[in-house]
Amino acid sequence: MKKSIFYSLICMLLYSMIIISCNSKPNEPEIAEMELTQDSLKLTDKKVTEDIRKIQKSMKELDKKFETNN
Repeated sequence: MKKSIFYSLICMLLYSMIIISCNSKPNEPEIAEMELTQDSLKLTDKKVTEDIRKIQKSMKELDKKFETNN
């Protein structure tokens, strides 16, 4: 009987610790900095993707010009 009460108390303690850790302040400096970094990386990724598309388009146009000239 005492073991089951002890285990129940341990489980309740662990459960409450998990809930507390999940409900921590989302505006902590590290989290805010990580979110800014993530947003910056997303913007960079979009710009790189756009640049790649532009380069691919330019290469296709150059290929067409080369084919028409030869």
